Amino acid sequence: MFNFSKSDEKTDSQNTVTKSLPVESRPKMELPPSEGRVVRETVITPGTVLSGSVSSESDIVIDGTVEGDISSQKSVRIDNHGNITGNVVGHKVVVNGYLKGTCRGHSVVIMARGRVEGDIFAHEFSIERGGIFSGSSHYVEAVTDNNTSAQNTLPAPEPASEDNVITPEFIGKETPEEKKIRRNK
Repeated sequence: MFNFSKSDEKTDSQNTVTKSLPVESRPKMELPPSEGRVVRETVITPGTVLSGSVSSESDIVIDGTVEGDISSQKSVRIDNHGNITGNVVGHKVVVNGYLKGTCRGHSVVIMARGRVEGDIFAHEFSIERGGIFSGSSHYVEAVTDNNTSAQNTLPAPEPASEDNVITPEFIGKETPEEKKIRRNK
């Protein structure tokens, strides 16, 4: 029916394909097995515009535009062309692009080209020279538990209790401290 490579196949008058090369000499295309594949990061590339929420167990790299919430059990990195309007939750959050919204993480770093407009809740927070931060930052105690689930690797707005642990499910929901801040503005 279809002759993509005329040197390899010939079609006779009855539309049957006769192969001119033995099967052993043909290049074989093998796809890697899907089982056991390790996904290291999710990447939103420059020029990509995504509206909606992104949630991942692996690292997330944003170099495009996201209008929505982002959550990762590992790290979230906003690169030079990254532009986020929404809330970000990750164990480590590195901003070298633009973020407008609430940011929660164990460690939050604003790089030299980074700009954050909004509130930051973190155990560790730093701003490199040239980085811009407009909002308020809040120190939160690190959750120290032997359990390594997402609930226990992310910070809590107050000393950790069952009700106040910040997990990806908290995106878009206000903590009691955030409600107090909003009322006072």
